[in-house]
Amino acid sequence: MRIFEFINIVGDAFKTQIKPNPDTHKVNASTIYATVLEWFTSIDTMDIERANAAIYKSVNFCNKLLNGNLDKDMPINDAAYLKSKLIASTISDANLDPVALNALIQKFKEKGETITKGNLAKDLRDILFRLLDERSKVNRVGSIRNAQFLGNDKVLIGKKIISLPPPLEVPNLPDVKEEKYISALLTVYAQKEKRSITSIEDLDGMPLYKENIQIQRSYFYSAESVLYQIRDFFNDAEKEFNGMKKEIYDGISYHLNTPHKNGWDRLDDVMKCVVTISFRKSYLSKPGNGLIGPNEERGMVHMLVNEGKIEWIKEYDNETV
Repeated sequence: MRIFEFINIVGDAFKTQIKPNPDTHKVNASTIYATVLEWFTSIDTMDIERANAAIYKSVNFCNKLLNGNLDKDMPINDAAYLKSKLIASTISDANLDPVALNALIQKFKEKGETITKGNLAKDLRDILFRLLDERSKVNRVGSIRNAQFLGNDKVLIGKKIISLPPPLEVPNLPDVKEEKYISALLTVYAQKEKRSITSIEDLDGMPLYKENIQIQRSYFYSAESVLYQIRDFFNDAEKEFNGMKKEIYDGISYHLNTPHKNGWDRLDDVMKCVVTISFRKSYLSKPGNGLIGPNEERGMVHMLVNEGKIEWIKEYDNETV
């Protein structure tokens, strides 16, 4: 099954919910393409320009694509981007009469896909994710170890220069993926100040911590950006990234597990230590590849917090240390 087939089947099943184009007052291929993708994606306001480029295509392009007249499917870079924005759609079998629902289930069955009554939104989301994932991997060009990074998001592979996606920007409001490490930081601040701090809003009037948490967020997104830029272009990108993350954990584990005055001191100690690690295994850490610097190394520490491998506050800490 291909992505355009998914859009056609879902668009046809829920055609009564697709609003006409406000200019032409008609439902055309571009409207169907955009509406179905909108049902399954969550777009940040910070990312609206990139989202529009991925979702809103010309009528001519969508006509050719949805009619199966293009050799290729959705553009590879669009598939990689939209994969990271998927949500379980609000559409459900309650929006369809029994005949239409059975027809929808049958059409997906003919394509080798299973969707179930009562679990429609999740099943469709999972199918679309896999299709986008498969499409985005088409562009993978082998090992990242064979790439020469030129700067400005340009990579030389053999004799071909490709452009990586631009780095991620730090959103004004924390994303869901930030919840764990931010919660851990707030607990550190609360311990040091001996008061309740449960949200970033609680840091108003506390300039030290308000500035610190934004700095830590910038570290996190520096690391996230590297993974985002390379993951869909190289077969071994995640393996290499995770290898460096493990080496970071090995390098800071001594500092993590020795007594400190409090979590704040441990955080400070680790953030100073991580940029002094002499990496010996990871390709990404090698000088000159233009990918990893101090901010990215510190950002990987927060990724390790998200994975439950790091705790800033220990029972054996002692203020007199």
